[in-house]
Amino acid sequence: IESVEIKRKLPNKVQIQIEERKQEYNVEFLNGYAYINNQGYILEISDEKAKLPVLKGYKTDEKDIVVGQRLCNEDLEMLSTVLKIMEVAQSEEIFDKITGIDIRNKSDYEIEMENEQKTAHLGDCSMLEERILWVKTILNETKDLQGEIFVNMNLNSDRPFFRERV
Repeated sequence: IESVEIKRKLPNKVQIQIEERKQEYNVEFLNGYAYINNQGYILEISDEKAKLPVLKGYKTDEKDIVVGQRLCNEDLEMLSTVLKIMEVAQSEEIFDKITGIDIRNKSDYEIEMENEQKTAHLGDCSMLEERILWVKTILNETKDLQGEIFVNMNLNSDRPFFRERV
């Protein structure tokens, strides 16, 4: 439950309004998936992958992946960066292309776009708006190519680039 609101309606009624937590991400877990919300709460464990981005490289111990629990503090910190990435991706209209985010290395977040057959290396996510804009631009320039987009450098001195997969 995300929130509960209780109102008393005179003379003899009570109104209860409940808002449920929403699944936002998949976390690969053993042979299935744990669905989590944007606050890191584990909502459900399933054999099926929901049509949500997959978080990879999490540090939470598998024994701690239990419905109702939260991811570990280190993963929650990474999740806050993931939320920023997805917010900027939404504003740049590439949100729907993102199928996975690798949080293993906080100095190089990676976003996976399976349908585009590309992976983008974002670096530490400083200057995030500019990095996502570069990703969008390179996506448009390399529509039918498979490969990797690199925007994980100092954007003030280096130019992002695309490397085609061979």
